[in-house]
Amino acid sequence: MTLALLVAAAVAAPTEPRRPNAEGDRVLLRTIGGDIVLGLYPGAAPEHVARLLRLARLGAYDSTHFDVVVPGMHARLSPVSERALRLDPAVEGALEPPPDEYTGMRPLRGHLFLARDPNRPDESKTAFSILLGDGPDRPGRYTVFGHVESGMEVVDGFAAVPRDRRGRPVVRLEVLAAEVVAPAELARRRLAPARTVAQAAASELRAARFALAVLTVLAAIGWFFRTRLPRAAGSLSLIAVFIGVFMLVTLAGPSAPLDSFGASALFLALLGAIKLMSRFESPE
Repeated sequence: MTLALLVAAAVAAPTEPRRPNAEGDRVLLRTIGGDIVLGLYPGAAPEHVARLLRLARLGAYDSTHFDVVVPGMHARLSPVSERALRLDPAVEGALEPPPDEYTGMRPLRGHLFLARDPNRPDESKTAFSILLGDGPDRPGRYTVFGHVESGMEVVDGFAAVPRDRRGRPVVRLEVLAAEVVAPAELARRRLAPARTVAQAAASELRAARFALAVLTVLAAIGWFFRTRLPRAAGSLSLIAVFIGVFMLVTLAGPSAPLDSFGASALFLALLGAIKLMSRFESPE
C-alpha cells in the first residue's frame, strides 16, 4: 500500500523541466567580464547550431557585445553588424537567416534563445539571447539551441551594470573573441573567472562626466576671452584638446561608455583644435 502511494505521488508531482545534454563542440565567449562556455543542442536545432559554429569559426562574433540586458529576463548578444571590427566579406556572405526550427522547448535560465521578430528580420540572422530567468511554459515562435555550460556568473555580472532607459549598458560589454573548442581541449583550458564590470563601469562613467565638464568649462572660458586675452585663450584651447584626446582614447576602449559623452568629447575637441590652429595661423 505504501509503495503504491509513493508511486502515485511521484506520478502526480510536477516534474522540473530538464535541459538536454550538450553535444559536440562548444563555443567559448571571451568577454571583458570573463569566459562564457556555450553548450549546444544539435539534436534539437541542428541548423541553428551548425550556423553558430560556422559563424564563430569565421570570427563573426569577435568584437560584438551584449547590447541589451534586462535583469531577470535576458542578455542579448548583438547582431554582428554592431561589432567593433570591420566585417570580413566571408562573414557577410554567411549572414543568411536560419530556417524555422521551433523546438517547442520551454526556455529556462541559462538557455540560448532566439526569437523571430517579423519586423526585424536582420536581427534574427546573428543576434541571440542568454536567458536570465525562466521563460513561458507554452510553445512560441522561438528556438532554444543551447545553454550556458559555465560562466553564468559572468552573465549575471552584466545584469548589474548600469543601463540607460532602453536597457542598453552604459559600457560596452564586449566579446573579445568567440572560439569553437572541442570538449577535450576545453577541459585543458584555464578559463578566465568572472570579473566585476559594474564598478568599473560606474567609475569610468563618473570620470567621463568629470572630464566632459572640465572640457566644457575650458571651451567656454576660451571662447569668452578669445579677443581680450588671445594667448590665454589659445592655451586653454590647447588644454581642452589634450583633455579631448584623452577622453577619446578612454572612450574607445572595449569597456567604455558608448553614448553621447563620446560624441560631445569629439565635438569639443575638434572645436579646440580649430581654435588652436587659428591662433597659430593668425598674424601677431
